[in-house]
Amino acid sequence: MRSIFFKRVMAWLLVIPMMAFPAVTMGQSSLLQNFNPNGVWAADAGDARYDVALCGDGTQICVKLIWIKPNQINERNIQLLNKYVIYEGKRAHLAEWRGKIDIYGMTLDGSVKILGQNKVKVTGCAFGLFCEGFTLSRMS
Repeated sequence: MRSIFFKRVMAWLLVIPMMAFPAVTMGQSSLLQNFNPNGVWAADAGDARYDVALCGDGTQICVKLIWIKPNQINERNIQLLNKYVIYEGKRAHLAEWRGKIDIYGMTLDGSVKILGQNKVKVTGCAFGLFCEGFTLSRMS
């Protein structure tokens, strides 16, 4: 008797999460489809701001450095000010764009990945091995 009760409880414990999964993924999918990156985004470190917009055919993403914290400005990074670090990154997945990141005269493979409605992660990789990333939060 006890083993039948145990089997039924275990069966329900396995079924309930499976029933909830489509609702969670459908909600997330809707959020991602309606995601609009247009606006000013700040690096979580507080040292830079970027203008992020859909560009090209309207499905690509462009990211331009528009502000550097005054005490962080140097000869090297001032050259990037008001320049696109990502230009026409193509949508790779529902939650990610991929393209080239131009920084300090180097071209890296890069991506912009949606972490939430007001948070994205920008990553650049050299040779597919050495990767560096930072998180941006929406300001406006």
